[in-house]
Amino acid sequence: MRKSISSVIFIGSVWGMVEATVGHFLHVFTLGIGWLLWFPIAFFFLTSVYRMTQKTSCMLYTAVIAAGIKMIDIFYTPRYDYVINPAVSILLEALAVLAIYTYLLNKYQNVKLDFITILLASAGWKVLYICYLLFLPDSWISISCLSGLIPFVKFIFLETVMNTLLICLTMFAARRAATIKIKTFSRFEKLFNNHSILVPLFSLLTLILAVFVQINL
Repeated sequence: MRKSISSVIFIGSVWGMVEATVGHFLHVFTLGIGWLLWFPIAFFFLTSVYRMTQKTSCMLYTAVIAAGIKMIDIFYTPRYDYVINPAVSILLEALAVLAIYTYLLNKYQNVKLDFITILLASAGWKVLYICYLLFLPDSWISISCLSGLIPFVKFIFLETVMNTLLICLTMFAARRAATIKIKTFSRFEKLFNNHSILVPLFSLLTLILAVFVQINL
């Protein structure tokens, strides 16, 4: 239980920091590629916390921490939708990936991700997000994917396919480097097991750092 809680706090905090730093970088340089990165980033952290805990519920708890870190910005901006919508997106991404994992575990007793399952997760959170947008005021919808036909098609089709391709390519590259990956993970896991009493403190310090980064960006 302690290891699971520590893993959730640690991964959620790092996820929150990545959202803050990458988001700030993309905003400053106006690169316009955030749509390509956000779900693959979420997918990476969600699958990582599952590997560490072997509990699908930890995916949602991790997303809650990352979304909570994002919500700190609500005290520093007059546009609440710029903060709430991304935070909701994080939670919906987690729900979609959790649903896919739960389905695979119930049907096959293990998780074997392929193009179709990743595509379903990518499309699933977007469908949930559109349902969420339907309950928002018009002023919030004006900057969303429901602001016109082209943004809607881009969000549902282009982004879904490109996100899925990026995740699949990353997974393929990781498998090609399987030996290095296994050695690195084994050393990381051994370090945590040997110093397990320090894990909660390390995770809490990471959370404090994430909050500090979010406030200052």
